[in-house]
Amino acid sequence: MNSKFRKLISCVLVLVFVIALIPATVAANDPRAPIEDVLALPIAMSDAYGQNLDRGVIAAEVSNGVFISWRFFPEEATGFDNDNKRLTGTDFYVYKNGAFLAEVTNSTNFIDPDGSNADTYVLVTVANGKGISRSNEFKPAPLLTEGFTDGRPGAEIAAYVEFPVFMPPDSVMPSDTTIGQTTTWPYFIDKMSAGDIDGDGQIDIVLRLKGRAPDTTQNGFIPPIIHQGYKLGWAEDGSLTATILWEIDLGINIRGGQHYSQPMLYNFDGGVSSQLMVVTAPGTRWRSFENGEYIDFNDADSWTFIDMPEDDYHRMWDIEKKEWKYEF
Repeated sequence: MNSKFRKLISCVLVLVFVIALIPATVAANDPRAPIEDVLALPIAMSDAYGQNLDRGVIAAEVSNGVFISWRFFPEEATGFDNDNKRLTGTDFYVYKNGAFLAEVTNSTNFIDPDGSNADTYVLVTVANGKGISRSNEFKPAPLLTEGFTDGRPGAEIAAYVEFPVFMPPDSVMPSDTTIGQTTTWPYFIDKMSAGDIDGDGQIDIVLRLKGRAPDTTQNGFIPPIIHQGYKLGWAEDGSLTATILWEIDLGINIRGGQHYSQPMLYNFDGGVSSQLMVVTAPGTRWRSFENGEYIDFNDADSWTFIDMPEDDYHRMWDIEKKEWKYEF
């Protein structure tokens, strides 16, 4: 072997060795992509309904692993598979603990038989074989093994989770039966509504709190109705967290009966968030909380009373003429 050929062989071996030392890189749309590249993808969002909606992932431990379900955006549908009776279009990659787990091509549900609430998942949106967006990282809710029965004989246990609520102080109202005496009514959670109240694409909770819920046939003094808006989340230990965003006190001029004063939570204006529609009156007040720091209920400076149309200050109902009359 001459010296030129030996030098050529040496150069080839060195080149191969150098190439072997260069780390392999793959695109974020490849199932082998490292989680760092996947997390660099934008968050999947849709405004198809005039409201910012994210992937809406729901994940929970179940008896056979971890169940994951997510939202399919209208614009992601490209056709219809008549044989399998399903929409076609966007596919999904499921990542678990920083590694590719599975590809989902025919569903918006997935069960990881080996998953637990200790695992961290990411859902990647795939269109035409390319990863284009992702969900936020999420952990499954823990398996619910304790709960309460609904009272029916033989009923199975109904699972539930708890989150902290800032309850107003007990309301002291005049007695229904004895002049000069009072009755104390502790507040309780009467109704819960779900909607995106801050426009971030996540479902939030609005609670209605009452101290008493009589029927329309019952008279008596009723404590003011309280509405509270909460943003929910999961702590590292798997417990449910709640951050209070705002609070509305309808005041003593709104009767909190069982069959009226019902709240409506819906995206009425077609914007990016839902609105709460309630009955109001002079005395209705509201306040918001910075960073979820709740302020004492009796702190008068923290409340803002609602404004009324100027005409309403001078409008009265004429009982004899049965019409509104105005005084200026």
